[in-house]
Amino acid sequence: MARAPSPYGPARIIHQSWKDQNLPDRFKAWSNNWRVMNGEEWEYVLWTDEDNLELVKTRFPEWLDTYQSLPKNIFRVDMVRNFYMYAFGGVYADLDLEPLKPIENCLSFPNSSTPFAAIGQMGPLSFPHSTPNAFFFASGPGHPFFIRPLQLLGQLQKDVPDAGPEAVTGPLALRQAWLQWSAEDDALPANASRPHVELLDQGRIYPFDWKAADMATKCTCHATASTFSAGRCKALFPNAWTITYWTQSWKGA
Repeated sequence: MARAPSPYGPARIIHQSWKDQNLPDRFKAWSNNWRVMNGEEWEYVLWTDEDNLELVKTRFPEWLDTYQSLPKNIFRVDMVRNFYMYAFGGVYADLDLEPLKPIENCLSFPNSSTPFAAIGQMGPLSFPHSTPNAFFFASGPGHPFFIRPLQLLGQLQKDVPDAGPEAVTGPLALRQAWLQWSAEDDALPANASRPHVELLDQGRIYPFDWKAADMATKCTCHATASTFSAGRCKALFPNAWTITYWTQSWKGA
């Protein structure tokens, strides 16, 4: 099993996952950039399917039956990244997400004992896929927001029994969790506070919208396109913190 990172101290941990330790070459290069760009102060963990099951068994046994009953592995892969954040904090990034700037140049680490979290936005919130679950940040372990999508899981399965992972454990579920959290924040008394969740400005994490982008951007930035070029794609978005190439490898999981 991959060494589980310590839950103590600053959450300088980068989490990624794959079915095993044998990454395809393209993913291997992008994941290595996370380590190189952020330096030795950041621990890197590549979680495998075996590691994920062990994590749920040992740290979240109350969720084990739900985890094992999900219809496909991609549902479990979506689900478990919330556990990385809740148990350890740090950054979760999909393997087709490449960093363009060091994390600490973008997101601060407060000295407060109350953790904060961040997710990225792609397009207007009216778009059901506007909060992809390809990037999570938590300044430390224990942020309650990352349990919220899991609490919605049963209801989402009931509402749409044959729904795919995007609706049940992916971006649509994350958007619903964020909208609930934001509404609760708005209803808090003026002197009340709770762990913060920041919806990062559009363009920081997902600098182009896979649905609404112009054809030239899609041809350059979609990894599945024959005209794909990571170098040219990054040059299009100099102010972004990360960029995702939307390989859609989840469709085969």
